[in-house]
Amino acid sequence: MIRGLLPSPAAYLNSGQPWPDGALNTSTPPEEFLLARHVSRVFGAYCAAHGLSTYNVQQKTNVSASVIAKMLSGRSWPSFALVACLEHEYGIALWMSQQHLGQPPLAPGPASYLVSGAPWPAGALQPGAPPEAHRAKKISQKFHSLYYARPHSQQTQIAPRAGISQHAVQTLLDGTAWPDLSTITRLEKSLPGKIKLWT
Repeated sequence: MIRGLLPSPAAYLNSGQPWPDGALNTSTPPEEFLLARHVSRVFGAYCAAHGLSTYNVQQKTNVSASVIAKMLSGRSWPSFALVACLEHEYGIALWMSQQHLGQPPLAPGPASYLVSGAPWPAGALQPGAPPEAHRAKKISQKFHSLYYARPHSQQTQIAPRAGISQHAVQTLLDGTAWPDLSTITRLEKSLPGKIKLWT
């Protein structure tokens, strides 16, 4: 069994196996891997069927061609914002849940969907907030309670122990950026106990 998050989704495949459908080197890949593989598989098939290059996608979405290429090849973990952007621009469902297609792209961070003046993450979300905002809010609420239950000396050790930046931790706490699969899983593996932030 694999301990901790590997550097990329493709690292869960046996050496030399093709992404995204190659043989796994574990019988129990985490949910984050399944999501990353599904997004890559569906959008890769869409691009192939419509003759789209990563440069074509960049022109339409303003997302870097290298970011798209890494996501399609399993070299990076997709973020909520990237998936929502691709779904909106191409009108396809990538996430493994019902999506509200036709909605505008995600705002810069989930806290943007709070009712005016409400605090993040305890405050209420605006009516019609996208599913990603509700999920990000739940993740942030769990992390909030874990983070602020610790003394400051322990808080400062969370980011280095997880192998992420303090900025990533802070944006998760204040809702100014969308959580990505890699950050969430690294935090889950580094926090004491069997903590599940992903819901």
